[in-house]
Amino acid sequence: MRPEIIKGIGIFFTVLIVLDLILFAMRKVSNYVFWAVIIICAAMAYWVLPRLRNK
Repeated sequence: MRPEIIKGIGIFFTVLIVLDLILFAMRKVSNYVFWAVIIICAAMAYWVLPRLRNK
């Protein structure tokens, strides 16, 4: 996959984590939603993105 697409996906998940942290600090999302987003983003970064990079 092209490096620009992988970089875009990485930036998307970084912004998602920051937005999730801000919403959690303002008490707009529950702690379950907060941790679910963190775990999903971590799984994508650990398992999915390296596989996309190798293709």
